[in-house]
Amino acid sequence: MKLKITLALLTLIIISSCGSSEKVITSDGKLYTVKGKKIYQNDNEVTESLSSGEKSNIFNTLDKRLEAEKEIEEQQKKLEKEQERLEKAQREAKKKQEKLEKELKEKNRAQEKYLDAKKELSDARKTYERRLKKGKLSPNDIVDWEIKFEKLKKEVSNTERAYKKLK
Repeated sequence: MKLKITLALLTLIIISSCGSSEKVITSDGKLYTVKGKKIYQNDNEVTESLSSGEKSNIFNTLDKRLEAEKEIEEQQKKLEKEQERLEKAQREAKKKQEKLEKELKEKNRAQEKYLDAKKELSDARKTYERRLKKGKLSPNDIVDWEIKFEKLKKEVSNTERAYKKLK
């Protein structure tokens, strides 16, 4: 983008530095060089030898070409501004997409933690029930399991809250 702007400015400088001498090709195919109010053909001044109609035709052709160049330059500037605007919009859209992807990743992590905590609580209950049925738990073990269940329930509650907060 910077290269395009630099090239456009360089072209303008070259054109403006050559502004004192403009080449004009008339509709009949003759090549003239206009310097100020003087007209040259093959490095010879022909201003006085041309009729007023020919002179006005040359100056009108030059004016039309200069206007067309100016209009092209304005269109080029508009296109560059539009391109900059589109590039900015694209960068913003990319930032939004990255933000959404990050949020989605956080939601997925929170969901995984919640599901893992629920599974751990469920597995602990199954293990407890199985050992209780077999009679392998002492009263102290039962108290330890109750403490473990409280911790696991708290973990499930916390992860569930975090997950729902992100929804």
